[in-house]
Amino acid sequence: MDFWDTNIVLGYTVEWDDFNSPVDSYLQTRASERELIASTRVFDEALSVIEKQRKRVRQAADRVFEQFDSGPYDTIEDVKRFVHSEFGDDWQKVGPILSYIDYHNNAFLGLTQTDSERALRSTFEEISDDFDAPKQSIQRLKSEDGAIALAHFDQGLVSYESEYEEEYEELSNLLDDLDRDILLDSYHLVTVTPRSRVGFLTFDANDIIDNNDEIEECLSGISVVNGWEFE
Repeated sequence: MDFWDTNIVLGYTVEWDDFNSPVDSYLQTRASERELIASTRVFDEALSVIEKQRKRVRQAADRVFEQFDSGPYDTIEDVKRFVHSEFGDDWQKVGPILSYIDYHNNAFLGLTQTDSERALRSTFEEISDDFDAPKQSIQRLKSEDGAIALAHFDQGLVSYESEYEEEYEELSNLLDDLDRDILLDSYHLVTVTPRSRVGFLTFDANDIIDNNDEIEECLSGISVVNGWEFE
């Protein structure tokens, strides 16, 4: 069985996401041989991430429209450099925006060539439509009515602090709270169902993959699976 981390759900549902290609490769190679599952926490975080990205992309479109110093030979790379400078070096924030601009470059380039508020409103509507699609896809997966058989594990605990005190404390020293609790969702799955082992599939290199030995030693029955291996 493979337990999907949030970034796997995003890679599956968001066409312009950097994880889309390796998730597609994973689905063509490993997924057909595995039972697939994600927790309520994962689905809810994925929806939250998409909404944050929608707001940032809309903000980027507004800044391009209002502040970009346009010229006759502007390219989409000029627009991306402008957006990058506006949002700084926090790649977690700016990376998804730039990926979306690549996906919908005509709209952003068009904002540099007009002063029409109607054009801006039209772009906002296109952004909303684009982000509604993955949100709807996640909702279908959550209700187990998606295009793939991804089971919904809805037996996770609100807090694992007392149930798995030792594991909770050890993971708290390695990870942020949400990563810790999602990993404990997968561990709780092993504990309360007949599964003896679960592969925790993720793209989170800096936190989860780099700490795989400590995590696997802490959580019996959990194996960290590096999603980048399918790139």
